[in-house]
Amino acid sequence: MPLVFQPENMTRNFHWLGSFAKLKPGVTLAAARQRMDAIGARIA
Repeated sequence: MPLVFQPENMTRNFHWLGSFAKLKPGVTLAAARQRMDAIGARIA
């Protein structure tokens, strides 16, 4: 099912979507957080 947002939910402060991930062997939590922060900065 496609993820569809309502117009009232399309604001920068509407935080409700969560996710889970399994790190590859050898990848630290700190490294994963650093990469996710970089992705978030590009989106912002």
